[in-house]
Parts: sequence; structure tokens; C-alpha cells
Amino acid sequence: MDTSETYIKMCDCPEIQGLRPFRDDYYCELREGIVRYGDFVSSTNGATLIWLPRQDQLQIMVGDFDAGFIDWWYWRNAVYPHMQNPFSKEKFTSFEQLWLAFVMKEKFNKVWDGEKWNES
Repeated sequence: MDTSETYIKMCDCPEIQGLRPFRDDYYCELREGIVRYGDFVSSTNGATLIWLPRQDQLQIMVGDFDAGFIDWWYWRNAVYPHMQNPFSKEKFTSFEQLWLAFVMKEKFNKVWDGEKWNES
């Protein structure tokens, strides 16, 4: 499970947070500079909860993901070979980050620029 600062930043967007389940899932709790991880039901004492979707949850979000993911992967690597490889350390460092990028492209037509999601 990716709990990196980058993945937390990628998940902290209205599109993904609007899809979150409200219990029995994995969250990052941000409070006064302290980060905790775990299964939380709701925010307490003003803490911000950010849902961190697992890879299987991201795959479910896009339905028939095998064909779509393969097409997306091909497009990124064959059509635009000069673009960074999605697996490179500079771009995505986990399968959760890679699948989240695919979900955001497919469902919301947004791409990650390293800092935020932008319309593609």
C-alpha cells in the first residue's frame, strides 16, 4: 500500500475523495503536521482524512480495466515514446500511483504534472 507523500497528494482531490467509502478502508489522517494511517470511520478533532484507494479499488473504478489500461499504456509508450515512462522514478513510484493516473485520465480527463491534476 502506497503511503508516500506523493500518493497522498495525488489522492487529495475532490474527484477521488468524492468516491471514497465511509468505513472499513485505509486513510491518511493529517492533523497539525502529524500524519497517521489506518482504518478510520470519520474525522475527529478537526483532523483531515484523505482516503488512499488500494490498487484493486482503483481498478474497479474504471470497470473493464484490462483493455483500457493496455490501450492507455500503449498510447503513453508507443505513440509518445519521448514522454517519461510511467514506471520511472521521476513519474510514478508505485502501481497505486500508476493506476490512479489511469483512473483520473479515464474518468475525469486529468493528468498529473508532479504537483496537481490538470485538464488534459
